[in-house]
Amino acid sequence: MKVPVLLVAPAANADELSKQLAKDFTVTAVDDLERARALVQVGAFPLVVATDPFRGKLPGTVDVTT
Repeated sequence: MKVPVLLVAPAANADELSKQLAKDFTVTAVDDLERARALVQVGAFPLVVATDPFRGKLPGTVDVTT
């Protein structure tokens, strides 16, 4: 079973990064910071990956540059 990952990225960037992550993870992508915060609070995602402009906006995320 793959680990669930929340990807917080603009739609334009999310497709390519989702494909890369999907090799090893189950990916849920969102492009809305408030929705991402709500999902993080629920605790369903042990890993959260964020790209610009969301980098640094959510605590405990892995921030990447695309």
